[in-house]
Amino acid sequence: MPQAADQVLAAQAVTGGPGAILAALRQARSTADAADATMINDGSRRATAPWRPWARNLLVYGPFAAAVLIVQIVLYLVAPSGSLPTYALLCGLSMPVLAFGLGWITIGFVYGPGKVDRTPIVGAIACLTPVLLTCMGVGLLAFFR
Repeated sequence: MPQAADQVLAAQAVTGGPGAILAALRQARSTADAADATMINDGSRRATAPWRPWARNLLVYGPFAAAVLIVQIVLYLVAPSGSLPTYALLCGLSMPVLAFGLGWITIGFVYGPGKVDRTPIVGAIACLTPVLLTCMGVGLLAFFR
């Protein structure tokens, strides 16, 4: 609700007839546009640049890669010791591909129809990183045993 002082100023602004009303409406629109620009652009008059595609897409590929890492660690902890190479081969090859595919589809779904830069190299690196980390961890555990 406008305060009493605001109401008095508004009433004074429109007492001069149609020309004064038009000027008051233009001033109100200018004030609203300035407020919108301030809220959208963090107080600056220039437009802020959107996120770069690789950083934006990393927000999608990253959680899928983290899920792959968690599943691989759980499988390593619960798998019998003799079947570890089989699980490593099956999960180490298929899960990163699945994560990359799900990330690819999700980026297309989230960022709209049309041509979307999916940055496949960033996605491949992000989705293969859990395999590298798991291999390094298994190697270090075997080395120190």
